[in-house]
Amino acid sequence: MKVVIAGIAALACLFLSTTEGSGRLFENNCGTIKDSSMGPKIENGRNANELSNPWMVAVFVGNVSMCGGTLISSRFVLTASHCIDMNYMKVRLGEYNKKNLECECVGSICTPRAIDIDVDKKIMHRDYEGNINDIGLLRMKNEVTFTDKIRPICLLDKYPEEPIAHLKITGWGENGIGETQPILQEATVEIYERKWCKRKLSMDPLDVSRICAGDTGEFSSDSCKGDSGGPLFAYVNEIGRTVQLGIISKGINSCSGLGSYTNVTHFMDWILGAVEYYKV
Repeated sequence: MKVVIAGIAALACLFLSTTEGSGRLFENNCGTIKDSSMGPKIENGRNANELSNPWMVAVFVGNVSMCGGTLISSRFVLTASHCIDMNYMKVRLGEYNKKNLECECVGSICTPRAIDIDVDKKIMHRDYEGNINDIGLLRMKNEVTFTDKIRPICLLDKYPEEPIAHLKITGWGENGIGETQPILQEATVEIYERKWCKRKLSMDPLDVSRICAGDTGEFSSDSCKGDSGGPLFAYVNEIGRTVQLGIISKGINSCSGLGSYTNVTHFMDWILGAVEYYKV
């Protein structure tokens, strides 16, 4: 589906001013969590803490969880274009442990552990092809109410000026031996020069629209099958919030080493234009 990009000047009201040269998108309470502790280090990852990733979304095709995504507003989920399917799609918000019962009860009071919302609009980048421009948006049929378990992540209109050596990735995807993880996994990766991803992943071109990140240690952490569309993110001190910098796009088949991530800040004009055009 092609997206018509609206004038960026008309969209300035969607930003909240922060430090010079950057802005965060849509919501005052983006990038914040109730529990500030995070898991220590989804291949060779560990269980994330339950409330540490309230923006994490499970993306379904039919009734099968195929990808990850992130909540960026009360109506839109950011994911990878290659996760978008012509068939029926829905998103699940507030998910953590997929093996949990449908409701969590305290005494006689029960609340849903997660909520499913149908997708009513699928927005792919019009120049998406293979791993190029691998970014997309899913519009939910209904707006969601923010809670401790459901909250948007922040987006910046340019890459942070402060040095960020280590970033986080999260997902329910397979590990290196093909086992799907029922509990949300979290791992730490670091930024590498793009030439390393170009060499390892045989990707050409590999330009500023992508971020190369991974872990090349003995027990390396990396994204894997089913993690696509999920976030590459970091806590940015200059705004005091958690910010999404990349989207999980392509990795090594062994799920160990390096991965190519769509550079979210590079596509901010596209995101703004698409959200404005399809907000009704």
